[in-house]
Amino acid sequence: MKFAIDYYGVDHVMYGSDYPCWSPAAALGYFDAIEGLSAEDRQKILHDNAVRVFKLDRPRFAQAAE
Repeated sequence: MKFAIDYYGVDHVMYGSDYPCWSPAAALGYFDAIEGLSAEDRQKILHDNAVRVFKLDRPRFAQAAE
């Protein structure tokens, strides 16, 4: 993951898993162990990039909080 972030940039990396034999908890553990990622970068990888790339609607309660 660190290589992908360094090579492609934080705006081009998303966390996701659809592999049935992989432990999401282990994957998030590896992600949390990456040094040098700000809270903003973590938010982009875990959520914001997917919203942007897939043009997802934000839930109404999230829009109201902004």
